[in-house]
Formats: sequence, C-alpha cells, structure tokens
Amino acid sequence: MVWQRYFELIPEKVPLKKCEELERTAFHESGHAIIGCIYGFTLKMVTIIKQDDTLGSVEYAQGYEVLDHLYPKEFEKTFWAGFLAEYLFSGNWNEAGASSDRDSMSQYFYLPEENADVADKHFEKIFMDVYSLLKTPAVWNMVEIFAKELIAKKTLAQEDFVRLFPDFKIPSLDL
Repeated sequence: MVWQRYFELIPEKVPLKKCEELERTAFHESGHAIIGCIYGFTLKMVTIIKQDDTLGSVEYAQGYEVLDHLYPKEFEKTFWAGFLAEYLFSGNWNEAGASSDRDSMSQYFYLPEENADVADKHFEKIFMDVYSLLKTPAVWNMVEIFAKELIAKKTLAQEDFVRLFPDFKIPSLDL
C-alpha cells in the first residue's frame, strides 16, 4: 500500500515548517492520544523518549488487543491520527518514525490482497474522517496543548490529560 497517496487527498497543502524531530514526534504522539481520548480510550502512557526503534509511543490502559476487538473503527482512527497530526503541524511526516504505526496497522487492520480496492476505499474514508476531526479548532487546540506539555515533560498519562482538559467530555460522534 502506498501510504503517501492518502496525503494527496487533503484539500489544502500544509506548508513545510522547519521544526525539530522532537516537536514533530510530540505532535504525532499527541494526535494518537487526543483522538484515542475522544473515542473514550484511557491513556496509560504517552512518551517522546526514544526507545529501541521508536521515537515515541502511546499506550492505552485497555490494551491494543481489547481495543481492536471491541472498537476496531475507533482504534484504527487513532493510528491515522499520528500521521495526520504530524503532517498538519509540520507539512511532512517522518517515514522512519511512522514505520511502527504502519507495522501495527498492517497487523491489526489487514485485509486480504484480493480485496485491495475495498481496503483502499476503507483506508481513504478513515483517513479523511480523522483529518476532518483533527481540523476542527477545538480538537486541534487540544493536540497543540498536549504536544507542548509532552515536549516539556517527555512522558504524560491519563491524569495529565485530565489536568490539561478538566472540562473534557467525550463528544457524541457519528462513528
């Protein structure tokens, strides 16, 4: 699958922004985290501390297998949110840094090769749904606040999300 193709669907092009890898990674991980929280997932840990071959990571308290089983569409959207938040912030996304996301997406959201067209349309819809959600001012503001806090502290958890967004209520979304 050619992941870059989906970014060509975005109606307006985001200008390239000169930024540090740490900033891009913070926005990437914040995209995952905020979209997960919007869908009701509980953060266990979000970090931008490099570990092995990753630049950062998000863990949900419910665990990936549980989320994939109970909420597959919502869980899938959290993966796209990282790519998109990084792109919306910097005008680019780190191919190497996003490789673990692509590996996870392939593991959890595999569709047989004979259904390549179906898979492509499915991924295109999910991608554009997440893009639309991230582009709403309230959601993007949350991503920015969370990313700045993540840069300052390097690791955040659910209690940090609650502290940063004390009035947050899970919105009613058309899933």
